[in-house]
Amino acid sequence: MGFDDATNTYKIVRVSGDQKSTICKLVSQIYVLGTSSWREIPSFPPCNLSDSRAFAYGNQHWLVCLPDPSLSSYGGVVSICSFNFRKEEFYGRIIPLPEHMHNKSVRCMGIPKHLHLLSLRGSLAIVDTSSDDYNIEIWVLKNYDKKEWNLDYKIDKSVLRGKMMMNLICCEWKHGIYFTHPRCHRSL
Repeated sequence: MGFDDATNTYKIVRVSGDQKSTICKLVSQIYVLGTSSWREIPSFPPCNLSDSRAFAYGNQHWLVCLPDPSLSSYGGVVSICSFNFRKEEFYGRIIPLPEHMHNKSVRCMGIPKHLHLLSLRGSLAIVDTSSDDYNIEIWVLKNYDKKEWNLDYKIDKSVLRGKMMMNLICCEWKHGIYFTHPRCHRSL
């Protein structure tokens, strides 16, 4: 859900696709609160779309795995796509991951489970909980137009005392950030 400040309306974007294929053909719809129906809008190009999403800078963002012709027919590149609620369209430009993550996460068969998007104090952030490192890294997009990332937090995994690391989800609340596991009903 997002807010269109030009029309003072809240809007919900719904993206769905055929999960049977490796790269989904997506269908996008928008619902304006106060109306009675969904309307189809031009969709983002075929890609694997993650459940990991965040609202920042007035746009909704998703982790995506875009097809890359230079890779095998099943390979792709992990990036971030965004949806503009005012224009009701997906941005043509893609936000690349922080440079440091390119070695670990760029080539994919799907969206890596160790990457999560979140809105951190109004800025877009990406959290890397990969198990091959001793730290959880939180990168914040400091300049949206120039796509400049900054490593703002490095959290020693040992403070979580052996909790399952691969599927941790990082969330923001008014006093800071917290980690949770999708199968748990409590924070770590």
